[in-house]
Formats: sequence, C-alpha cells, structure tokens
Amino acid sequence: VNVTVSDPDSRNLASRVPGTRTAIVPNGVDVEYFSPGDGAETPGLIYTGGMNMFANRDAVLHFTSEVWPLITARRPDATFYAVGQDPPSELLGLARRDPRIVVTGYLPDIRPLVRRASVYVVPLRVGGGTRLKVLDAMAMGKAIVTTSIGCEGLAVADERDVIVADSPEAFARATLGLLDDPQRRRQLGASGRSLVERHYAWGVVAASLREAYRTAIASERVPQ
Repeated sequence: VNVTVSDPDSRNLASRVPGTRTAIVPNGVDVEYFSPGDGAETPGLIYTGGMNMFANRDAVLHFTSEVWPLITARRPDATFYAVGQDPPSELLGLARRDPRIVVTGYLPDIRPLVRRASVYVVPLRVGGGTRLKVLDAMAMGKAIVTTSIGCEGLAVADERDVIVADSPEAFARATLGLLDDPQRRRQLGASGRSLVERHYAWGVVAASLREAYRTAIASERVPQ
C-alpha cells in the first residue's frame, strides 16, 4: 500500500501509476504540545517555516512585498514575525528598513511567539502534501489567513476554520478584519482546535495508519 497524506496526493499518484493501491493517512499534530494559551494577543502576524525551502522563502517575500504594505497602510501598529532558519538577504534588508518586520531565524520553540500573535498567516503559493504549520497553528487555537495552496489537502472550511484568500488585496483585507475583531479570531481559533482534535491528533492518525496496514496485510494473505 502507498500511504499519502491527502486526497489530492492520492489522486495524483493514482493518475501517474494506474491501479496502484493507496491509503490516506493525514499528517498529524501533538495537540498537547501545541495548545492554546491564555495570554493577551498583540497586533502581530506570524509565519513559521525554514526559509532554506523555496516555498517558505517565496511565501515570506511575497507577503512582505505585496501584502504587508496594504496592511500597514491601515494598521501601522502591526508587526510581522518571520520565523525560520536561513532567512534570505532580501528579507533581512526589508527588516532593516522596516522595524515592524521581525526576522528571528531558527527558534527551538515557536509557541510563545505564536501565542502572542493575533493572526497566523500562510501566504504559500507553491507546494504539495499538507502543511504541518497549519495544523500546529490550529492546534494552538490561532486565527489563520491562508491561500488555497496553504490549506490544500486539509479538511478545513473557509470562514469556519480558516479564512482563504488568494490575492494580495483579499489576503490583506481578511487579515485586517481579524486584527480588528477579537471575537472572530476566537471563533476561528476554537473551530480549528476542534477540527485537529477530531481529525489530526496523533491518536486519530495512528488509528488510520494501523487500519491501512491491516487492510494491506489482509489483501496479501494467501490461504493455506
């Protein structure tokens, strides 16, 4: 059996290798480690991901050049935290010119910064599979604004669990709306947390993996 983490990946593999057997076992999250906090939020936005990977580097540079100016035009008090190893020189240059852009580099524990931020942004434009960062942020009860690519393959509903926005203007508008609306942030965060508890907690994922193995073993058994 070929294990994939999402339905799009399973369909992609089946189209390339007709007749292959697949089982969908989603990526998971430690819902005890990544848990909501009770401290006050700041008007901060955060993105986490190693920028030695093209997808993360592209996402952050796209956000800071195309979306961030639209946000700060209306919310000059906002701060953007770009968390992840190997930040590119372009991003470091932007941070030198704009102190509201904070580039942390690698952090051994992202949770304190994520908890303080009001909105977790996922401006991804390329990639495959599913995004662990989205599961982590939902487990922490954060309001999330994401592109369609950012939440691809996850069982999220737009406006219920996350807000999906693909153009810079729509992304900025959604983010600004959440910065201005603490109750809406709490609603999205609670819905996302509930979703990961039901579908993406390690116990749920492990049960799916065990079932995939059982099915594969049973189908290959030869009667004696």
